[in-house]
Amino acid sequence: MYVGSAYGENMILGRWQSYVMTGHGGNTELRKLTFDHIKENFGYSILDIFKSNIDYQTIIEKESWWKEVLLTRRFGYNIN
Repeated sequence: MYVGSAYGENMILGRWQSYVMTGHGGNTELRKLTFDHIKENFGYSILDIFKSNIDYQTIIEKESWWKEVLLTRRFGYNIN
């Protein structure tokens, strides 16, 4: 599993476009996998939704919370 967040100008659309084009969206650990492996074994889900005017720090804190809850640092592809 891997948990990521999206904020900034293009928010989730920009983030997902990056995953569609590269398979890894810039994530260091996902870069170690082949694009085919990612396409065959990963699904995408939205865990939280925030208004576009929320500060990015709140989004990062919630992302970190999800990483703890889902143990993606220990058993997944999150190293931060």
